[in-house]
Amino acid sequence: MENPKATVEQSPPKGDRKIMNLDTLAARVKELKELGKVIGYIEGVWDIYHDGYVDFIEFAKSQCDVLVVLVASDDYAKTNKGNLEKGDVRPIFNQKRRCRVIAKNEDVSLVLEGENPPAKFGTEKYEDYMRFVTQTIKPDKIIVNTITDAGTEIKRARATAIDAEFVTCEIEPPTSTSKIANDLMRLDNTL
Repeated sequence: MENPKATVEQSPPKGDRKIMNLDTLAARVKELKELGKVIGYIEGVWDIYHDGYVDFIEFAKSQCDVLVVLVASDDYAKTNKGNLEKGDVRPIFNQKRRCRVIAKNEDVSLVLEGENPPAKFGTEKYEDYMRFVTQTIKPDKIIVNTITDAGTEIKRARATAIDAEFVTCEIEPPTSTSKIANDLMRLDNTL
């Protein structure tokens, strides 16, 4: 008789099946587009998951049939989100964990593990890699929260370059990952 526990352990957790590299994701997106599905795309670090993320993801999914979420690499998070002078060491959670948390959201269809550009793409600019991603998967819509995203105009240019619709929203998050991280650091310093 087969050991049922061994079978369960061999299967990836449900949300993990959504997590893909760029080549696999691009092939899946192509299949979905051939079925007439509207593909939406959002990107971010997604560190310390909070209700602001939930609201934005829910809005983004309302704009498409299939929502692709890029989770930025740990190196990107360290370079662009952490402030070592203030003791803000980011990301709090590594990329694998951030991907798994995002994948558990029912509004998220596919999760792309962002790569470090120099490793594969011959550039040190993460924006060049992001442009390559959007040119590769060619989403129908690039969706941005203009309140929290400093790269709105860059993403608008990417949408224009691939003839995608550029969708914006203005969702004021009740908190931010930086605020949560700073509050936790202050709490740690008082203990």
